[in-house]
Amino acid sequence: MPAPSHHGALVKSLLFTAGIHVAAAAAGLILSALWLPGFRVQWQGFVAAAVILAGSQALLAPIVAKMASRFAPTFISGAGIIVALVALLIASILPGGVTVAGFGNWLLCGLILWILTATGSIIDLQLRARRRRAKELRA
Repeated sequence: MPAPSHHGALVKSLLFTAGIHVAAAAAGLILSALWLPGFRVQWQGFVAAAVILAGSQALLAPIVAKMASRFAPTFISGAGIIVALVALLIASILPGGVTVAGFGNWLLCGLILWILTATGSIIDLQLRARRRRAKELRA
């Protein structure tokens, strides 16, 4: 168990990471709403949909990756898109958030969400590495 002084830094890091993923999901929702005619976001449920998407992806990613590596290793690279689609399905089930009409819109929105959340993860990793290097330089 980490020392009590490290809890604040850990919480701060987790909140920062969560913020990046929610922002990436929100950007994906906005771009999908702008680009896809069959995609609708009810703005009163926008924040909830972004949080649900980010949270669902965080929970589902390890499960889908493990299943893909076990049962279909050639599809492991597509696990991110599958996670994005399942998270989108979860967000669309809840009222007041997201509506998707048409198979093509589902696929394109899943692709948009996957690209943006993957980009968010890359940004998060780069920022963590910078913070770690800065901390090492100060020590």
